[in-house]
Amino acid sequence: MNFDDIQAAWNQESNENIQLPTALNNLKGKKSPVKKIRTAMRTELLLQSIALTVTGFFPQIIRLNSNFLLAFYMTYAFMLIISIYYFIRFYFFYKRLFNYTLNSKESLFTLYYDIKINIEMYRSFNYSLIPILVIMLSLFVAAKIPLGALMDQSHLLILGIVILAVSTILVYVFMELGIKVGYGKYLKEIGSILDQLQE
Repeated sequence: MNFDDIQAAWNQESNENIQLPTALNNLKGKKSPVKKIRTAMRTELLLQSIALTVTGFFPQIIRLNSNFLLAFYMTYAFMLIISIYYFIRFYFFYKRLFNYTLNSKESLFTLYYDIKINIEMYRSFNYSLIPILVIMLSLFVAAKIPLGALMDQSHLLILGIVILAVSTILVYVFMELGIKVGYGKYLKEIGSILDQLQE
């Protein structure tokens, strides 16, 4: 049997028995996971922009000692550079979400793994903020604690461990909460549609 015979036999098969999962209808309209992800991304961009702006005014808000301003704003500049890089990647992913046709299994797989990759990028962005948060918290603590108390090595070590632990826990909790609320449930929704297509 040659290729033309196979193609003719394939074309003669009835397409009436093919039923698409009803979940594919959920990918269209205002309730689609892709549109919900886009909405979550817009909200997150707005909230992160506000947070970055407020962070820039933190020294004035808490009246940070002028001796620490240079160190704070250098750290803040690093945070801005990392955030701008993330926002650019964030923007490209947001634009790519408009290009998915969602009419084939391959398109859904591409979307699913693109979302997973961007969730991991989101995690790496948040983990990269831990050292910056540690430095900023250390500056605030150093500005509020008398210099004599900071010179005691045992207190300094304990303080450093506490600041590192608090920073890591804060970043981890907010990051996982953001992923779960903003992206995770929609990723699971797309995953369940893919599972239905596998059957």
